[in-house]
Amino acid sequence: MQIDTARLYRNDIGAEGIAATELDELAPELRRVHQTVVAKSRGGIDAEFASLNLHVVMPDSLASIEAMAAQIRRFEDVAVIGIGGSSLGAKAVHHAMTAVRPDSSAPALHFLENIDSYRLHTLLQNRKAEKTGAICISKSGGTVETAIQYLILRDWFEKELGKEKARTHQWLVTDPASGWLRELAGRENLPSLPVPPKV
Repeated sequence: MQIDTARLYRNDIGAEGIAATELDELAPELRRVHQTVVAKSRGGIDAEFASLNLHVVMPDSLASIEAMAAQIRRFEDVAVIGIGGSSLGAKAVHHAMTAVRPDSSAPALHFLENIDSYRLHTLLQNRKAEKTGAICISKSGGTVETAIQYLILRDWFEKELGKEKARTHQWLVTDPASGWLRELAGRENLPSLPVPPKV
């Protein structure tokens, strides 16, 4: 990853920017912080900062993620259900990717982050189930607000499409071994991805 600092300096943006010498003064501290982050990233999936090396420690998951992404791309709209980091992580990736590579053919993402009945009702009223998908994200697999919204969407899919077809419109991202969502994924053979415990 690289960080573009072009819009950081006073010479480029005016008085609100910083002088290059100010950044130079911070260089030793930045090196120390960087070394700490690198050290805490070692140790594979059990490292304190395991999330920085997922592409290395979970290479088999990349194929599953890409396959899931290909299925999701066929929809016009996708509801992303999650609270806190579960939603913020997805939002951050979405914003970063659309900023550098806008794709008008990509599904519109609708982030459902709290129990807002109006937002959910509007989403369901203004979308066609056959053109909509849902991704439910809960690290613990038991976040109540997330589960409630997911169950409402799941019920909508099943009423509109039937249980078998509804299964192809929903994905779960949750704990690899425990929690209500993991149990549901196993029991009903729903597509899912694991969130490693240290991530």
